[in-house]
Amino acid sequence: MNIIIGIAAADEARKKYTVLPLEDIKFKSHPDLPPVTAYCLIENVPLDEIPKLQEQVDLHTKFYENYQKPDFNFCEQALEHLKGKWQGEVDSYYEIMEKRIIESKDIKDLKWDPVLYK
Repeated sequence: MNIIIGIAAADEARKKYTVLPLEDIKFKSHPDLPPVTAYCLIENVPLDEIPKLQEQVDLHTKFYENYQKPDFNFCEQALEHLKGKWQGEVDSYYEIMEKRIIESKDIKDLKWDPVLYK
């Protein structure tokens, strides 16, 4: 899985690849700048997944959007359907997000901030 940063790079990559949003990142070295979104590029889509490609992209995008809210119930259900897609290229990301969701659900009085600080 290749990762790119920023909407401009994502828009350009969409001309050739399937592009999925991963998460928003705020760099501690630049606290004055707003968060940027990281995206992954899916270069090879298996032939048997092409008919449902847009449906899978839409579900992944809804997963990303609902993680921001947070609607963890939706996210957990979406993960069940997303794991294994794209030849498993994104599964490591889904596993990380699943762990974050479980950890966040256990925190009482959570002041939610979906941004990853690096």
